[in-house]
Amino acid sequence: NAKETGVTGLKLRNVKTRDLSELKIDGLFVAIGHNPNTEIFKGQIDLDERGFIKTHPNSDQVSATVYG
Repeated sequence: NAKETGVTGLKLRNVKTRDLSELKIDGLFVAIGHNPNTEIFKGQIDLDERGFIKTHPNSDQVSATVYG
């Protein structure tokens, strides 16, 4: 019973292969429709059209000294 035990897992479907898998977890955070708090960085670093910090491909770095 989920009300007594809480979250125990997620079922995930690969959108390319349609394969279904299960990820065992004991907690979950849901974030829907939030706006980035990056207004102070406008004109200083590259932001995308939604205001999120643009990072280098396969990285969370913006430059040698800035992480996104």
